This record gives sequence, C-alpha cells and structure tokens, in this order.
Amino acid sequence: LAFHIEAGARARLGRLDIEGTPGVAPAELLARLELAQGQPYERDRLTARIERELESQRKAGYGEARLAVQPVFSADGKTVDLRITAMRGPVVRVVFTGDTVPADRRDDLAPVLREGTTDEDLLEDSSNRIETWFRNQGYRDAAAPHTRDEKGGEVLITFAVRKGQQYRVDSVDVAGAGELPPAD
Repeated sequence: LAFHIEAGARARLGRLDIEGTPGVAPAELLARLELAQGQPYERDRLTARIERELESQRKAGYGEARLAVQPVFSADGKTVDLRITAMRGPVVRVVFTGDTVPADRRDDLAPVLREGTTDEDLLEDSSNRIETWFRNQGYRDAAAPHTRDEKGGEVLITFAVRKGQQYRVDSVDVAGAGELPPAD
C-alpha cells in the first residue's frame, strides 16, 4: 500500500476581525494569540493558544471569559479570514464563609474558575461536592448553600459552609457470623 501525497500550498491568514469585548486592545489580543496576516493557518496550534489565553484570563479572575475563532476559507483555499469573538466578562470571586474548607481542596470542590462558568448547575454541583466531602469525614449534617451576586462588574459566589457536629462510631455489634470471632 503506497500513498502519494501532494500537500499543495498552505493556506495563509487573511483578515483578522475581532468582535465582542476582549478587555484588551485588538493588537494585544492578536499578539497573545500569535496571529498576523500572511502567516500559515495552523488550526491545532491556534486552538492551543486560545486555551492558554483563556487559562490566563481565568487565573486573572475572569471566570467567564470566552474566546472563539471561526475560520472562513477563500474559494481557492489559499487564504483564511478569521472572525475572533472574545468576551472577557466580569471578575469572578469565589468565597467560602463559615467553617473552613482547606485551601488545597477548594478548586476541586468548587471548580468555578477552572470550568469557566457560574451557571446554576455547576454551583449546585459544587455545593453538593462540599457537603459530600464533609459527610465523608463524619459530618452528617454538613451543608454548603451558595449565593451568586453580581455587582459593579463583579460576580461574587459565596458558599456558606456549615459542617455541623462530627459523628463517630461508638460501638459495632456483629450478629449471625458464627464462624468468625467478633474481633475478626
């Protein structure tokens, strides 16, 4: 089996249009994405740079940042115009009040910034994860209701954590295991 491949000319970038509210100057966004007219269109590399930029935005607190690129190929396939839609969104802060949630567990229990959304489903799942985490440690009545408040360009997510009393095993009675001693 033999393949004969003729790659042909690489498609080059044409127009680079930015729509939306990227939060930075268009030239800066293009520089961050390493895009310039005339360079080869490399979809996989561009996708990786978009993910890197979104991660940077989320680390800066812009938990709902969005960035999408739509390529439009010319009829001859030699050029690709890119329509870049960017939305920085508000600063998102996640706060835990009440009982302490260990700092090294917060991002796993409430992955708001990592997931890039503050939708109600994720917030409910986060409340449930926090409650389950404490219940697995013996806090049967653990609760972690959340609130979402938006003011002055900021979204504040608050988890009011109440772990309650910790329950411990007092004694264990084994019945019906005649072949084994109770200690086993």
